[in-house]
Amino acid sequence: MTALESDVLNGEALKYVFTHVFCPLQLPDGDDHSPTNDRSLSLEVYHSASAYAQHVDTSATPQWKCIVEMLRNIFETTRIGELDETLIVSQIQAMHVGDVVVYYIRAQNAAVIFRKETEKTLVESFEVSPSTAQVMGARGKLLCSYPGPAIAVPNEIFNDAVFRSELANFLAAMNKDILDATPTTTKAGSEVNEPRDTAHPRYITELLTGILRGIGSPIDVKRISKRIGDDVVWKDSLLPWRRSPLWLIIRVAMQTTLERNGLGRDVYKTFMLFFMNRLAQNLVQWDMSNDDLQYASAKISQRLTKMGSSSPEWLSEMVLETCKGIRNLLDQRWEAVQKSDAASPPWDPSTLDFSADTQLSLLHSKDYITGALNRNLSSERLNFQLEGRLRGKLNDFLSVNGEFFDKAYRAEPYLTLYDVEKEVGQGIDDWVDCV
Repeated sequence: MTALESDVLNGEALKYVFTHVFCPLQLPDGDDHSPTNDRSLSLEVYHSASAYAQHVDTSATPQWKCIVEMLRNIFETTRIGELDETLIVSQIQAMHVGDVVVYYIRAQNAAVIFRKETEKTLVESFEVSPSTAQVMGARGKLLCSYPGPAIAVPNEIFNDAVFRSELANFLAAMNKDILDATPTTTKAGSEVNEPRDTAHPRYITELLTGILRGIGSPIDVKRISKRIGDDVVWKDSLLPWRRSPLWLIIRVAMQTTLERNGLGRDVYKTFMLFFMNRLAQNLVQWDMSNDDLQYASAKISQRLTKMGSSSPEWLSEMVLETCKGIRNLLDQRWEAVQKSDAASPPWDPSTLDFSADTQLSLLHSKDYITGALNRNLSSERLNFQLEGRLRGKLNDFLSVNGEFFDKAYRAEPYLTLYDVEKEVGQGIDDWVDCV
């Protein structure tokens, strides 16, 4: 049995994958990333792509095989836990026309995609996680375009062993080196790195692109726009929660590849629904919480509705069965709660201790009770005198000496102004006639 076949999702890994794929309303309070979680995510996507292959038309099998191979390579890089120079050289060397290889350069917050064509190899890069300020400042989701800069490198150069070795060494080093692209903050008068924000990807999108431009040429590639649903959640933790960068890389690599190899966006959306449906089925098997189950059911139902007639019949039936299974499980849990609450509590008077149950312990009330018992009630009566307010008519306010208005205004300015405006509005015409 191979490593790919033996690794399966456990409950903790499934919770991580569900959280970052579905992005439910209740998110973790801090960073939950780990190499193990990355491996679980990439493995589940790879397994789903392998299972989806049986639903692909025979004519599209070669194109989908490239997708499966790309996801397998991603899993291999996450299985090791860090970018290994030898693994990079091996994967790049094994590329054939139509193959795609993707690398996540974690320290630089960037991804690099290699696409092998007949005469050239395309090298594309893009920023993975937006900055904290961009995410928190956005109303709704961020609209981002992928990939970023693209360089076409001739295959006679790309196939050179020395070039591949130097390229692999550069990517492996950039994956670990913390450079000046990392945001900084001031603490105790000193400038230090800010680990809670994301690094600027310039050492990949600018430096690497500039190096490759010297041996290749810029090329205009077909780009996609995605609405990125990310968040920054931070409470009593060293680092905030951010949505998995690896999940974004997988989606971008898959969608850009499918839209270029002829399968199109519909196949991408169909696979995403297929993948999310498998996760929802796993949630049922692992007896996840009611909130997670309900959210997963609503999410896949929404995706199916948005696809409309473009959704294959077999997938619609599969999603319907999953939603029915979740609804049945939630109904069973609710019935169990109702049955538990309907049962009367046991009544056994012999177990009651009236002496202990009627003794009160007021540990912090001595001063208050003593003061209340010793308080002397005053026999003095307070005389209440009602103070009248000066409320005049128009003649009073418009008197020759103005004494009434001055006295009323000093006592109640707002009330006096109200009375003046009311009297003028209601009786100024009659007053003028009398004058």
